[in-house]
This record gives sequence, structure tokens and C-alpha cells, in this order.
Amino acid sequence: MKRYLVIGVLCIISLFLGVAVSRFVLFPSENYLVKQTKPADLNSTTDNKDQIILPADILNNYTLVKAQTMSSADNKEEFVVFGFAPANFSLEKPDNNKAFLAVYKKSPEGLTPAYKFSPQFTDEDIEQTRISFEDMWQTEDGNKNPAIVTTWSQTGANYFGKYPIVIAYKNGTFTAVPFYTEDLSENPKIKNITWTTKDVTLKNRFDQANSLKTILVQKASVENGEIVLSFIGDNECHACQHTYIDFTFPLSAAPK
Repeated sequence: MKRYLVIGVLCIISLFLGVAVSRFVLFPSENYLVKQTKPADLNSTTDNKDQIILPADILNNYTLVKAQTMSSADNKEEFVVFGFAPANFSLEKPDNNKAFLAVYKKSPEGLTPAYKFSPQFTDEDIEQTRISFEDMWQTEDGNKNPAIVTTWSQTGANYFGKYPIVIAYKNGTFTAVPFYTEDLSENPKIKNITWTTKDVTLKNRFDQANSLKTILVQKASVENGEIVLSFIGDNECHACQHTYIDFTFPLSAAPK
């Protein structure tokens, strides 16, 4: 009897630890309670300082991939950044949901919407429904302005990789910005590699005036505040072991 009691107690402890760990992984800096509500637009959601209300369609149709907090250069403003990916993708569904990033600003009244971003490619050959939010890192530019380096994955039968996109916060406004100027696909190091694709132009689905250039890479990361892009450096098969060629971009050198 005592053995069963001990087992029961251990199970309960494990359950609580599991819940605690899952909350820490989703929200490493702050604990925000994600709840369901009826408004259909994410922009209409506000709540008190301890929780954020997401509409039912967001909770039902999207997966929260990553969330993190960030601060302005003078630490007088705080934000929470969420990356969402569609939960239900279907090849037969022409109007699949699109992945997006949402930024909320912290205030004494709670969290209020500040910015939304979803990449919309001008190249019709890029299948938008195959683009999904993947990861993000917080860094800063040469003027100490905070920035979010994001990656958006693309998968398909004959291609794979991710698109790096930088979202900077300057003068009280978030906007997607380029971080390089010349077409990387024309660089002699990778120009003749079959895995290299052309640089592409995209817009913010929620702000058509905001456009920039990026490129499909196989790996992307942020190291010591710099963006590191890795391209396959050989013409071996998809399943083969590859060598990689890296390009590093300090945000301080990004176009103003």
C-alpha cells in the first residue's frame, strides 16, 4: 500500500514539474497566460499585465513556435514577441493560413498590439503556403537599436532552407529592414552551386509599403551580434554530406 502511495506522489510531482518546465520553455523571460477569446482579429486583443488574450481562430489554427521579451535601447519600453506557424497545412487547401510574427508592448495597463509581420513574396514561383515561422534572436544594430533576426522555413520536394529577415525597432516603430546590399546569389563563392537560388523581394503582408530583399539559405544563426548565413558549397545530392560556405553580416553595416 505504501509503495502505491509513494508512486502516486511521485506522479503528481512529475506532473507539476512538467507544467513548470513547459511554461519556462515557451516564455523564458516572463510568464504570460495565453487564453482564448472571441475576437477574430489579433489586433483587437488586450488584457491585464499578467496575461494576453488570443482569439479562438489563433489558438485553433496556429501553433505558438516561440516567444520572448525585448527592450528598447534605453530600456524604457518592453515588448513581447510571438512567432506563429499554421497548425493545419493541406496540399489540397489553396487558402492555407500564413505564418506571422506579432509584437505586443508592455504598459501599466497590460499588453497592447504593436506590430505584425508576415512575409509575402513577389516571386510567384515561391509557394507562400510552404513558408513557416521558424526561429528568432534578439540583437541590436550599430546605434544600439533593438532588432529581431527571424528565420522563415521553406520546404519542398526539390528545395529546402530558410529565409532570414531582420525586424528593427527605430524611432518608436518596428519595420523589416535589409541587412545586405549586393545580390548574394551572384557571389562567386556560391554562384555556380546548384543549391543557390536567386535573391528574392518580399513585402510585409500587413504593410505593403515595407519591402526588402533576402535569400534562401540552408542555415542561419546570430553569433556575437552578427548574422551568419550558411550556404551549401558543393553540388552533391540532397541526402549527401555537404560542405558549407558562410557569410557574416554585422547589423551595424545594414542599410539605414
